[in-house]
Amino acid sequence: MTGPLTGGVNTDIAFAGKKAYVGNYAGFAIYDIGDPANPRMISQVSCPGSQNDISVYGGLLFLSTDQSRSDSSCQSVP
Repeated sequence: MTGPLTGGVNTDIAFAGKKAYVGNYAGFAIYDIGDPANPRMISQVSCPGSQNDISVYGGLLFLSTDQSRSDSSCQSVP
């Protein structure tokens, strides 16, 4: 599967309910997978980072990276 933002390979996927949260080097996307034969992207967020691992817990999405950042925003720099 190719990433929606820059064509990068998706590196991490988390599932919660009928949604798949897909991280890649450009950010992440959220897919409705209620119909597995026809997944539909419902949102994408540009947040460049190294790896961008996704976790979902208690209705919250956590985006982690393996690179230090200047702050906690998606505009931070390594």
